[in-house]
Amino acid sequence: MLSDQEPQPAEGLSSVPPPPPPLPEWGSAAEAVFHWNQRNWRQEQLEQELSAAREELAAVQALLEELPQIFERKFQSRLQPILGEQERLLQENSALRQQLLQLQPQTRAQQPVLPPVPEARGLRSTLRRVLPWSGRGGQAA
Repeated sequence: MLSDQEPQPAEGLSSVPPPPPPLPEWGSAAEAVFHWNQRNWRQEQLEQELSAAREELAAVQALLEELPQIFERKFQSRLQPILGEQERLLQENSALRQQLLQLQPQTRAQQPVLPPVPEARGLRSTLRRVLPWSGRGGQAA
């Protein structure tokens, strides 16, 4: 064999890998600092996420507190034209009754009997008449 060549293992035997180089003495300290920095960075990231989630929760809670007023305003804005239409129809009814009384020939002893003028019956009855549902299971009125 030549001296500048590495010795070959015997036939049928595998070569053993050389041992790893020794770790420098500062390796474990550097690893500890690296892991501490990673944990610290992750903790800061989680704290930021928690802060953002708390802000979002506060915004949602504020919206939930405003929700009843939002629905009330929406309801009033939709109800206003209906109530105006009801008032207009009552006035028109009253005017038509006056015209009917004026057109009918009558004597003092003979007064025509007209059905009473309907008054504003309240919100629930108005809504039942105007809206397509009765409020009982969503069935049409």
